[in-house]
Amino acid sequence: MKIFKLEDFCKTSGLHLHLVRQSAPAGYYEAPHIHDYTEILYIQSGSGVNTIARSDYPIIPGDIYVIPPETLHTFCITHQAITCNLLVDFRAFSRLELDSLNEYANFSDIFMKRENTGKCLHLSAPNSMGIAEMMTAIYRSLKGHSPGYAAELHARTLLILSEICRKAGQLHDFGKMNRTTAQKLSKLTNYLAAHFRSPFRLEQIAGTMNMTPNSVSRFFAKNTGISLLAHTNLLRISEACRLLVSEPDMNVTDIAEACGFHDTSYFIRMFKKQMKTSPLAFRRKQKDA
Repeated sequence: MKIFKLEDFCKTSGLHLHLVRQSAPAGYYEAPHIHDYTEILYIQSGSGVNTIARSDYPIIPGDIYVIPPETLHTFCITHQAITCNLLVDFRAFSRLELDSLNEYANFSDIFMKRENTGKCLHLSAPNSMGIAEMMTAIYRSLKGHSPGYAAELHARTLLILSEICRKAGQLHDFGKMNRTTAQKLSKLTNYLAAHFRSPFRLEQIAGTMNMTPNSVSRFFAKNTGISLLAHTNLLRISEACRLLVSEPDMNVTDIAEACGFHDTSYFIRMFKKQMKTSPLAFRRKQKDA
């Protein structure tokens, strides 16, 4: 069994914190392994199944997991995945900073218990946007070795830990999801990832899964904490963010159409709701970053 050690990532920096951005192709399988650090895992895109201490969890874009140290972990990718992995050793923080974090009543339960119970904390996509943006900022700073990147990594990690504690009421524990359920959910998320640009038709989705519209809706919401339509719109918004940056000559209407929004006004409203800014303001911000 492979053991990942934080010091292997931080040999040059000497820090007790690091962030890794990974891309895994469809069909990729990570052999069982453990870490000597807490891993805060953000799913940017893709689908598949996470197996953590013998419990199976779906890989869904926008999700954030907190995986404790010394917890057996593996995953299988069924649709190309991109993740941000924030690696945390709490020796990075001063006693004063830890005391401040401990003012959150749930901090110790979420981050400090070293146990192999398979409990995996999960923050669904609508509630993870701010944390995801901070991880993206850390990645850019580390990649570019921006002046003060170590201080930024330290400060933003503290903010991420605080934000997770504040949103603890929205943390969703899947419990012991059996493999059949995880595989069915993976099939469903694969279908949505491949067809989110098409008009949303619940009957068609249900037919693909050999389920009724009501049952497929209940199944997805129960196991992810989000509705099928909301998840589809998040996939569309994620694609819109990519196009706004990678295709600077595409106008907002064309981007909306390319992402499955056939009403530009509705697209702009949904984009503002999720990203807290307009599409054009988002493009300008990314260009200036």
